[in-house]
Amino acid sequence: MIIFIYGDDGPRLKTKLLQLTTQFTTKFDTTGLNLASFYNSPPAMGELVGALTYPDVLQAVMSSPFLSEKRMVIVHNLMDGLKKDDAIMWADGLAKTPSSTILVLVDNLDPTKVEKHELFKRLKDGAEVHTYAEVKREGAALYSWLIDEAKKQGAQLSLSVATDLATRVGDDAWQLQNELAKVVAYANGAAITTTMLDLLVQSSSESNIFAFVDAISQRDAKNALRLLATERAAGSVDFYLLTMLARQIRILLQICVLLADEPGAAADVAKRLSLHPFVAGKATSQAKRFTLLQLLNLHQLLVKLDHDAKTGGLDAGLAVDRLVAEMLAI
Repeated sequence: MIIFIYGDDGPRLKTKLLQLTTQFTTKFDTTGLNLASFYNSPPAMGELVGALTYPDVLQAVMSSPFLSEKRMVIVHNLMDGLKKDDAIMWADGLAKTPSSTILVLVDNLDPTKVEKHELFKRLKDGAEVHTYAEVKREGAALYSWLIDEAKKQGAQLSLSVATDLATRVGDDAWQLQNELAKVVAYANGAAITTTMLDLLVQSSSESNIFAFVDAISQRDAKNALRLLATERAAGSVDFYLLTMLARQIRILLQICVLLADEPGAAADVAKRLSLHPFVAGKATSQAKRFTLLQLLNLHQLLVKLDHDAKTGGLDAGLAVDRLVAEMLAI
């Protein structure tokens, strides 16, 4: 049997793997003697591991169980960086997995990347192959998950505060889980508030940029300048801010062009422009607040400011301030 567990939601991958290993040890191997793990990256402390090489993994897969009906072999992140020729070799070998072995392939990668991978394509249609895709939550599903997680930990989290937490941190499930645990511990059974988030949660830079551009797109100068000052106070250098603003303007321009050509393509922005759904959703809302001509003019200004800042003709901080001023003045 071969089981694929893959996706970009790390905590859900970990939960699914724990569920499978618990079922295995309970049913077949309470001693753990028939459980082997191989990593393409450093393992967690205390885990018994082997080298992730083709001969070692194949030997473990083909070995007979010791005083048990089954053995389980877990391989972490095999597909990451695996070339096509090597993938074919691995697929040919793993396709011979005996019925006495439960082979679990865990890959913390974007589901689309996994499903296009040569190894996955060659093995997925086997008779004893099962696949579980764990995709990052977004929007309402993400907020609902945060509320449920807080409840499990004995805290109350409203929808508005859950939305605020996700906006500050982004959709990185590991970071969200860590930040939530921190706030839950501080709340000590009380309802989690925005004030607690202000005190304890450090917003990610990308999320701050989204909030910053969102304030600009709404012509909210006071909030935009506050967020700019916060970024600078947190240590973000002006060249970085200029680069992030440039990235956002280019994304907005791409979306605006796409929607001008195909007004019904809003739901396909992530796929059409190869953007993460979280990024696509935020940027699509922002793009609708600008005209195509405004974004073209901003991009032209951006190119000039970027050139002047990099050649020493203009201070990077002044370049950022000039760009922000122009965006707010539209």
